[in-house]
Amino acid sequence: MAAFHGELELLYQPEYAWLWQEGHIRHYHVNDYGGGYMEWGKLKTLPIGAGHVDFEKFFAFVRGTGYQGTFTVEATAFDRMGVVDTEMLYCITLNTA
Repeated sequence: MAAFHGELELLYQPEYAWLWQEGHIRHYHVNDYGGGYMEWGKLKTLPIGAGHVDFEKFFAFVRGTGYQGTFTVEATAFDRMGVVDTEMLYCITLNTA
């Protein structure tokens, strides 16, 4: 949702360091996003690697903060007919493992 709202880069700003230093973040929900600022037509939780979020930067940053919490990876994986596309999920998992 940070990418949807154009706020992803705020995570890396020094004025938000208190979030990391004081342990306010206990859990993350992560997903990729393929749209622009508040682009409602593209508001889908994509599998990691299917959008444009820089997860290498994100996870390196989170690791550097000493974060000890958990993550939930969210992904919409439906084909054009509305059926779960397990092949897509499998391919994305292999590419990001």
